[in-house]
Amino acid sequence: MITYKESTGNEELKAKKTTAPLRSEDYVIQSMPPLLGTIDMTTIYLATIFFIVNATTAAAGGVSTLTYWLVAGVAFLIPTGIATAQLAVMFPREGGLYNWTYKSFGNFWSFFASFCSWLPGVLMIISASSTILGFIQALNKGWQLAPWEQGILILVIILGSGFIATRRFRRIQNVVNFAVYLSIIGVILLGLASLFWLWQGKIAAVPFNNINYWMLSPNNFSIFGLIVFTYMGVAVPMQLGGEVIEKRAITRHLIWGSLFAIAGSLIISFSVLVLFGSNVSDDPFTALFSTFNKGLGSIAGTVASVFILCFLLVVPVVYNYAFARILMVGGIDHRIPTRLSHLNKNRIPSSAITFQTVIAAFLAAMIYFVIPFLSNNGTGTIFAQVTHSITQAAATLVWAMATLFLFANLFFYLTRGRKQLEKHRLFPGPVLWLSAIGGTVVCLAAVVNTFSYSWVPDMISNSQWWFIVGAISLLGLMIGGVASMFANSQAVWQEINKPT
Repeated sequence: MITYKESTGNEELKAKKTTAPLRSEDYVIQSMPPLLGTIDMTTIYLATIFFIVNATTAAAGGVSTLTYWLVAGVAFLIPTGIATAQLAVMFPREGGLYNWTYKSFGNFWSFFASFCSWLPGVLMIISASSTILGFIQALNKGWQLAPWEQGILILVIILGSGFIATRRFRRIQNVVNFAVYLSIIGVILLGLASLFWLWQGKIAAVPFNNINYWMLSPNNFSIFGLIVFTYMGVAVPMQLGGEVIEKRAITRHLIWGSLFAIAGSLIISFSVLVLFGSNVSDDPFTALFSTFNKGLGSIAGTVASVFILCFLLVVPVVYNYAFARILMVGGIDHRIPTRLSHLNKNRIPSSAITFQTVIAAFLAAMIYFVIPFLSNNGTGTIFAQVTHSITQAAATLVWAMATLFLFANLFFYLTRGRKQLEKHRLFPGPVLWLSAIGGTVVCLAAVVNTFSYSWVPDMISNSQWWFIVGAISLLGLMIGGVASMFANSQAVWQEINKPT
């Protein structure tokens, strides 16, 4: 309950804003055992925010890419982490942003915010699957596939991730943890290889000795949207907030995960620039693999690449079980059909995962079968790269809307819910205000940047890019809006006709 006072003339009026607890708050605690500690939450965080291929693609901006990683980290990642930590400590509930927005703005906006948070998850399942395929193709350059062949393998990966996500959670999470450990080893080896290369006196593929190369300019602004997008999944692990063992895991995973996300992205971009150069826009998958081989040798480079591949294989699984929690709590709270809240014998929301997997598979079929058939264009790794970039850009635009709700919630408690905030305050008021304002501005700037600059300029021009990405984002929101209205009416009908 949040209580505040308003004064009118000499008369003091008291108003109470009461938000009834959601069904999901008690249900999850009673039905799903708390299994996630600091390490688990950190690996989930890295699986959703550490885009290795994005760090390679960003190298197209040259040395200024390193500056962008630091600027975006300070201006966006840290404010987002502060907002997430503060809200999560106040309300460590399943659903994350869905629950927080309900506490602040009520039913309607919580539903809209959760949808804007869920839709990018579906797109990212497709994008993560295409990343796996692109990386496998880079390991064997002679293996070129037509779009329909890629589509079949993408569907296998998507369906496989959905099946794995419904297994025993503790076992799945152990595999995720191990895969993240392997990726950390691979990134460290790559960083050491690039430093050893320079220590031997060999020349870097890109010069670093001119300060002008480090500066931000209109010529490299296109990198900004891509990098901010990479940092947008900060609040995703808290969608499993009701399954966390201890509260300190909330702040710890944000600290350790953010440090490694920034450091890892810097290491990969730096190593690619040193060993390969900035000409990565044509095929970032091959650029990454070539960087490993050049820095570590063919054998060690292949082993390190396999480590990275193991990490990429668990990413769609993590997206699947993390974003299915939004559907689950929506079903529990009767916002969408209650069928989506059902748990299997492993206490996993299998119905939500199955539904989400089917949606992702349908969209992937449209992308890899229908669109190539209609356009009769795009083959091999080029099609995979274009698809990967477009789906990520569309996810950026919708995800940005969800992220804006994160800061809106923080604004609410800084203004109208100060008493509730004071009970769980983690940061001084000026820090919270600066985070809310700065994060909002950077988020809006990223949206404008994503619309304005193509992430694959050699394949799609800026004039085509904004139309394609905007159309896909708008279509997704429209379909989701219609589907959500239908789902909500179904949930209401179920509630009315529920036997007493």
